[in-house]
Amino acid sequence: MQRPSVEGKPGKRFMAPMHAVTLEAERAVIDALFVE
Repeated sequence: MQRPSVEGKPGKRFMAPMHAVTLEAERAVIDALFVE
């Protein structure tokens, strides 16, 4: 599973919350896939 790196990028302050939401979404999708 690829984990995009946010560190060292100019939009880190903006991307951090977005990245957290993305991780939550990926976790939900992965859980759904394993449940099926």
